[in-house]
Amino acid sequence: MLRGKTILLMGLGATVLAGSTGISPAVAFTFSDVTSGLLTFESNGSVVGTGNFTYEPTAFEGTFVASGTPQFYIPDKTLTITANQNLRLIDAINISILGKTFNNNANRGTGSGGSFSSYVADYFWGVPGSVFPDPNVGPQEVVISYNGPIPSVQLSSNSSPLGNGWFFGSSRSDYLQLDRDGTWRDLNLTGTPSNQNPYTGGTWTATAEGVPEPFTVVGTLMAALAGCTMKRKLKQTP
Repeated sequence: MLRGKTILLMGLGATVLAGSTGISPAVAFTFSDVTSGLLTFESNGSVVGTGNFTYEPTAFEGTFVASGTPQFYIPDKTLTITANQNLRLIDAINISILGKTFNNNANRGTGSGGSFSSYVADYFWGVPGSVFPDPNVGPQEVVISYNGPIPSVQLSSNSSPLGNGWFFGSSRSDYLQLDRDGTWRDLNLTGTPSNQNPYTGGTWTATAEGVPEPFTVVGTLMAALAGCTMKRKLKQTP
């Protein structure tokens, strides 16, 4: 039985109040431990938007296909994502910024120009960190494009037609683009006078949030209990 020791589980971490056990006072959960995150958007030093997102607890594995045109000998293009890429499929994204709202369903990203068109097939979040920006963490999307009848499919990158992170809305009207360097920009062409700059931008961050997966909770508790037991044994040693 543990005496004088209280274990508290909190949304953003596990805090162990253990007196003089020497256990670190707080352990933050990472994006691998939970399945949701909180978003904050700033511009010119002020918060201008917030949001949240949820994702699957396990790494995605699968293949995306951009269909070709067999009768013209244009083959399909494919992109395979493996578990070791540590990408979690997004369930929901909801953002409220500058009086507008974006989500991954109603505002799934699209782009077009001339004979070129593209769209977001699915959104992902890369793990395992606890805070974004981080080079090992962050937004990804699978983009399928057509240059006339010629297809392509790729993960978001600096060469992607819809940016290197998440893209919502239409490149022809209103969109919100979140890049992997922690910057964002919003384009509003609807109702904007031609003599005004339609772009707004700033920085954004994401933090792991929510209740950890059951195995994570068990692991955290076991580590805390083991630390308490080791400390007690050291005290009892002559």
